[in-house]
Amino acid sequence: MHKRAVISFVFILAFLGGLMLRIYDISGQQLHRAAEQQAGLTVTVANARGTIYDCMMRPLVNSDTEYRVIATANPEAIAAVSGCVDKKTLESFTARLQEGKPAVAVIDTLPPPADGLALFETPVRHRG
Repeated sequence: MHKRAVISFVFILAFLGGLMLRIYDISGQQLHRAAEQQAGLTVTVANARGTIYDCMMRPLVNSDTEYRVIATANPEAIAAVSGCVDKKTLESFTARLQEGKPAVAVIDTLPPPADGLALFETPVRHRG
C-alpha cells in the first residue's frame, strides 16, 4: 500500500510539474510578443516645474526659455546640430548617438529642419 501511494504521488507531482512548464512556456511567448509590440524609449528633454511668483505676481523662476534639440542617429540631423553647439557638446552628442540612443542638447541658435530632429522650447528654472 505504501509503495502504491509513493508511486501515485510521484506520478501526480510529475504531471503537475509538466503542466507548470507548459503554462510557463505559453505565457512566456505571449508576454514576449506583447513586450515587442509595446517596446519604446522615453527621452526626458527637460524637467518642467511650476512657476513661483512674488507678491507682485512677477515670476521668480521660469521667466526665461531655452531651446533643446533631440536627435536620432541620422547624418542629416547631426549635420544640422553641429552648427548650433560647441565642440565638447557635439562630441558627447555624437557619442550617445553612436551607442544607438537619441541625444538631447541645449542650443543657442535654431538648426535647420532635418529628419530625425525635434526642437523643444523649455523654461529655464533659474540662471546661475
